[in-house]
Amino acid sequence: AFTGTINITENAQGVTAVDNNAAVTVEEGSTWVLIENCTISTLENNGTIQFNGYTITLADGTVLQ
Repeated sequence: AFTGTINITENAQGVTAVDNNAAVTVEEGSTWVLIENCTISTLENNGTIQFNGYTITLADGTVLQ
């Protein structure tokens, strides 16, 4: 189980972020409990996500609730 959030942030060195800098996989039998909105590159969900009213925004603009 993971309780928390993951967010893409600006690179401190000012270089372009890579496409997969926050690729998240929730494995089978695992649970991700959100505690605030988050922004990630991609998501592969084989487990459970407890959104608790928050959202996951993917880099392509897709919003999951």
